[in-house]
Amino acid sequence: MRNVHYSTLESTSRGKRFFFGFGKKEKSSGRPGAMMPESIMARINKIGLYKKVTVQRVDFEGEISDSTPIIVTSINKEGFSGYVVNVDRDVRETAGNQIFVEGGGGSIEFLFNDGDIASIEEDVDNEIIAQKDKSEVLEILEALDPGDGILVSYYDKNSGGFKNGSGILTEKDLEKETMSFDLKIVNEIELKETQKVVLDLSKDMILDLQIQF
Repeated sequence: MRNVHYSTLESTSRGKRFFFGFGKKEKSSGRPGAMMPESIMARINKIGLYKKVTVQRVDFEGEISDSTPIIVTSINKEGFSGYVVNVDRDVRETAGNQIFVEGGGGSIEFLFNDGDIASIEEDVDNEIIAQKDKSEVLEILEALDPGDGILVSYYDKNSGGFKNGSGILTEKDLEKETMSFDLKIVNEIELKETQKVVLDLSKDMILDLQIQF
């Protein structure tokens, strides 16, 4: 695996796999427990682009690493790449804070013949099972008026995770089943500027919506 402008802290155990003096990547070692290149290619192509997946790797000692969550952005004949999911990092960047968050942000690339990929799974957050029924959300939305303070929990496709925020409802359209709101606080972090969010109830996952008194 090789990283592309990876912007966060990296494990010191992660070694460089290059021939000394030549700068060429070594041939895959095919570590015990790793998937075959053909299986990796078939798996990632089946999952497809712009999906959130978790990737586990086998280290030099044969131990399975923690899962790395990414959003797949490209697939080619040599491998695949994506950007690392970290909702906390995404929120802090939006808030204009300095970033010292390990394990998220930046892009990352995997090669099919790296020989160290143990598993690739589509990541379906367990929280999705708590998704509110659309009819419930519409009933709550009907009782709200633009300008009302709201508390909302929803799945953000861009960051690949759930966000909990508080802000102001700005627009609603019961017929089109859409709502817009400005958030000032997300995941308990106060944003530098309000963040405008537009949700389509027929497409977006909403866990909770309520008036903020």
